[in-house]
Amino acid sequence: MSDIIRSIRKVVLDGVNAQKLTDVVYGTVESIAPLKVRIDQKLLLEQEQLKLTRAVMDYEVDMTVDHLTENRSGGSDAASFASHNHEYKGRKKFLIHNGLIVGDKVTMIRAHGGQQFLIIDKEVV
Repeated sequence: MSDIIRSIRKVVLDGVNAQKLTDVVYGTVESIAPLKVRIDQKLLLEQEQLKLTRAVMDYEVDMTVDHLTENRSGGSDAASFASHNHEYKGRKKFLIHNGLIVGDKVTMIRAHGGQQFLIIDKEVV
């Protein structure tokens, strides 16, 4: 390969690397309010740089349920409440507890340019 081709190749590769294309990055949550994630000793990401997916936040979902409750004693001394169950059906809201906590290890995608980070998941312990 000629020196000219090598030089051109180096210039092109340096240009691509300088653009900081999307990359997977790992960090540790240091603060929740405001949200801060440390990537390494030198780089602490601030809330303005971070975006979240549902995999790392609390959120509500609507679910349809249709079942009977388990037999339980009632809150009264009346015989009719001694042990009972009942239907539990319809569309119900449930809260999913996926929120980040201090110390969570997170996986992020660094956006083109390196200034924005999407937290896509957290390490399961």
